[in-house]
Amino acid sequence: MAFRLKRRTFLAGVGGAAVSLPLLEAMGGNRAGALAPDRPPRFVVMYGGTSADNDLVVPSEVGSGFGLTRGTASLAGSDLPASMPSGSYNARLASGLEHGDVRDAVAVVSGLKIPWEEGGEVPPGGKTPGFHYNTVGPTLSGRRSPERGQRSGESADETVATAIAGDTRFRALHYRAQVESYRGTTGTGARSSMSWKTSGGRTVDNNPTVSPSVAYESLFTGFAGEDPIEAERRRRELAQGRSIVGLVRESTERLMGRVGSYDRERLERHFEEIRALERRILETPEAAGGACRLLEAPGADPEVRIRHCSEIPGNDCRYEYYDGYAGEEERARNLCDLLHMAIACDLTRVATLLLTFHQSFLNMSASLGYDKDIHSGIGHSANVTGRADVIAWHLKWLAYLVDKLRNTPEGDGNLLDNTVLVLMFEGGWGFDPEGGRNDTAHSTENMIAFVAGAGIEGHRHLRTADAHPAKVLVSAMQAIGVDTERLGDITGGVSGL
Repeated sequence: MAFRLKRRTFLAGVGGAAVSLPLLEAMGGNRAGALAPDRPPRFVVMYGGTSADNDLVVPSEVGSGFGLTRGTASLAGSDLPASMPSGSYNARLASGLEHGDVRDAVAVVSGLKIPWEEGGEVPPGGKTPGFHYNTVGPTLSGRRSPERGQRSGESADETVATAIAGDTRFRALHYRAQVESYRGTTGTGARSSMSWKTSGGRTVDNNPTVSPSVAYESLFTGFAGEDPIEAERRRRELAQGRSIVGLVRESTERLMGRVGSYDRERLERHFEEIRALERRILETPEAAGGACRLLEAPGADPEVRIRHCSEIPGNDCRYEYYDGYAGEEERARNLCDLLHMAIACDLTRVATLLLTFHQSFLNMSASLGYDKDIHSGIGHSANVTGRADVIAWHLKWLAYLVDKLRNTPEGDGNLLDNTVLVLMFEGGWGFDPEGGRNDTAHSTENMIAFVAGAGIEGHRHLRTADAHPAKVLVSAMQAIGVDTERLGDITGGVSGL
C-alpha cells in the first residue's frame, strides 16, 4: 500500500517546534492534472493608500496588449526596457525588482468610480463626505459608508473565506507593510485595517500583523503543549541562529526516506525557502512600539526613527517633520514571501495585504529616493512622475507575489492557476465633491485596479464607464468559483474580466 500523509501534517522537533508541509503527492496530489480538491482556490487582496494619476499610469491602449507606462513599468520586472516612453524610470525602484515580466498574467481595469452623497442620500455602494475616511469601505465591501469613517457589513475577503477556507489552519491572514501612520499615531483601528466583519451587531476590524517575525512564528512554528521549559529552549536555539528546519531534522529524515523522488525535491525546495526567509527576517527592522521578535538578529536592529510633528516645538505638522523609516521595503517583501509560503502549504486560502494606510504619510526616501511622504509631499504636489512611481512601487509587490506563485509547481500547473490577486487603491483622479474642485487626487472618479491569476486574461486593459470598484472583486470571486453575483450593494462583475 502506498505511503499516505494527511493534508494537515506537521513535522515535530526540538522544543515543540513544528514545520508545515507543502502539498505532496503522498497527500493525494497529482502532478499530471490534480483535481479541484487537491488544488484549492485562493483569494488575495492588496491595497494602496494613494490615488492613481491616470496621465502616467493607465495605458492608452484598450484591449489585449498594452504598452508600459511609468506607473505600470514594474510589471516588466527584470525585463524593464532601458528607456520608458514617459521618460527615465525611477532607477531605485527598477534596481529593486526581483521578479520576471508578469504582464501576461495581469489585467488593468480603469474608469472605476465610487458615487457620492448628493442631496442628503448616499447611493448604493456610495460614500459620504470625507475623502480619506470613506472610500475604503465601499471599495472593499461594496456597501455605502454609513457615517464618516465607519464601515458596514463585511469586506470581500470575509465573504470569500466563508466560501473557501475549508479546514485550513488560518481562515484568513491579514498583514500590513506600513508600520504606523508616520504622523503621530501607532497604526491601530480602522485606518490601519482593510478587513472587517459584523459581530454582535457591530463592525469589527480584523487587525493585521505588521511584524514579519511574529507572522512567521504564527505560520510555521508551534509549541506542543506550550511546555515553558521546552519553549524557552527553542527560543534560545533560534536566537543562536539555528534554523527551524534544523529543529525538525529527525522527523525530516524519516519522512524523506518514505516519500518519492518528486516529494523529496519539493520538500528540499520548501525547506530552502524557509531558511532563506529566516535569514531575511533576521535583517528586518523591528516594528515601532517594541513588537516581539522571536527570531532576533545578532547585534542591534537597524534604527527605527520616526519623528512625529507632535515632537516639534509648536506642533509644526509640515511634511519636512514626518521623517524616519521603519523598513517598509523589507517588510513588504518578507510579508509577500510569507503569503506565498502560506498558500503553498495550504495554511490559508484567503489573505489581505495592506501595503500603505489610506492617506499614507509613508516616507518614500528609502524606496524611491524622494525625500517626501506619499500623501502631502508627492500626492498633492506637481510631481506627476513621482505620483506614477508611487503606484509602480505598490504594483511591484503584486508582481513579485504573482511571479513567486507562478514559479511554484502544483499539480500539472502552478499556484497562480488557482489563485486570484487584486490590487486596489484609495482614489483616482477627477472631481472632488467635498471641495468642489476638478482635477484632484481627492476623487473617486477614474479609479484603477489590477487583477491577476485564475481565470483572468492577462496583458489586457479594460476601460469601464464608471463601474464600481466592487465589481472587480465580484469578478475575482467568480474567477475562483465563489457562487455570487454581488458584493454588498453592488451586483455584477466587470464585463470581459
